[in-house]
Amino acid sequence: MIKDVLINAEKYYNLSPSIERALKFLQNTDFSKYEKGSYDIDGRNLYMNVEEYTTRVSDNIEAHKKYIDIQYMIKGEENMGVTTLDNLVVTDEYAEEKDVEFYKGDAPLTLVKENEFIIFYPTDAHLPCQVADIPKTVKKVIVKIKI
Repeated sequence: MIKDVLINAEKYYNLSPSIERALKFLQNTDFSKYEKGSYDIDGRNLYMNVEEYTTRVSDNIEAHKKYIDIQYMIKGEENMGVTTLDNLVVTDEYAEEKDVEFYKGDAPLTLVKENEFIIFYPTDAHLPCQVADIPKTVKKVIVKIKI
């Protein structure tokens, strides 16, 4: 897991060409022009989901096998839980068509604010959408990078 502000994204370009492309896309895109939904950047190799919702309390920790997530907070803030897979118990087996497996366990929270991004690798189980202090409406982009 990597967490930083978008202005520092250049520091992470060297992780992979796909991560560099995704971070540059985040840096150069006006997300006020995008409604909720899924948008291809490079087919299903690189795409984004624009989400708007109210933060909540949940315990459905998730992880992916085929994609790296870069979650970028456009508006608002939320807590995101992060942990390793070996600390968790599977509750819903891996669904290949949705590339997600769900878990229960302890995932310590980190606050993600506007203009911050967090990169989750397949070894990073994460618990997004969590209330920071009171429920708030957020808008964020999740860029999915095929491994």
